[in-house]
Amino acid sequence: MDAKTYLQHLKINGKQATLDMILDAKEERVQHQQEYLSQGKTLICFTLNIPGRCKRCDLFDRGFELGCELILQQLTWNHIKLVKQEKICSEAGCELYVLCDSDALHIKTLMLQIEEHSDFGRLLDIDVLDQTGQKISRSDVGIKPRRCLLCEEMAAV
Repeated sequence: MDAKTYLQHLKINGKQATLDMILDAKEERVQHQQEYLSQGKTLICFTLNIPGRCKRCDLFDRGFELGCELILQQLTWNHIKLVKQEKICSEAGCELYVLCDSDALHIKTLMLQIEEHSDFGRLLDIDVLDQTGQKISRSDVGIKPRRCLLCEEMAAV
C-alpha cells in the first residue's frame, strides 16, 4: 500500500492541533533554525509530512523516532561529525535538529537516500540548510521535486 492510500485509510486517535498551534510551531522552527545556523554549520531539520490537523499519535511518534534513527545512522555510517542535536515535540508535531560539520550538498544527498529508499520515506520531510540558511532543494542535487501525498500536484504548491 502506498503512502497516499495508507493515510486515507488510517484511523488516527490523537489530539487535533489547532491552526494557531501549527503556525506557532512553524515560527518557532524558524527561530530554532536561526539559532543553530549562527554556529556556521550545516543544519538538518526533520519533521513528518502529515496532512491534516492530527500531528501526534502513537503511530506518528513511532514513525518520527524511526526517521530520527535512520538519519543518525546515515550520518554515522558516512562519518559525518555531529555538532549538536535536539528533539522538540508539541501537539503540532515533532522536530529533530542536527547540526553537522559537513558540506550541505553532501548531507542533502545522504538525506535523499533515506527519503527515496525507505519504505515510508515519503512521509519524511528532511530539510537541509547550508551555513547561510539557504535550503538545499532536491533540484540542487539533480532530483525531481516531490508530488503531493494526496493530489499528485507539486508538493510545494
